[in-house]
Amino acid sequence: MDVHEHVGTVTKKGQVTIPLSVRKLLGVKAYDKVTFRVSEGRVKSLPAHMSLEAAFGAVPLQNCAKLRRIAGQNLRQSRGLDS
Repeated sequence: MDVHEHVGTVTKKGQVTIPLSVRKLLGVKAYDKVTFRVSEGRVKSLPAHMSLEAAFGAVPLQNCAKLRRIAGQNLRQSRGLDS
């Protein structure tokens, strides 16, 4: 396993600049979200999965009513309320 270390400085606001080589490795760019996974005293940085905020506007407005209907049907089926 090849290990590389990169040092950053934490600002008074708690911000850290992610080194360019790490951003390239993670495939993140300006304004992308990053997840910090903490386990057993170690932190792993990962690109964040698309959030609701990031997805907002991705579905054309005319499809919202159809999606709401499908979601309602799926919810009723999962609860055993639909035959």
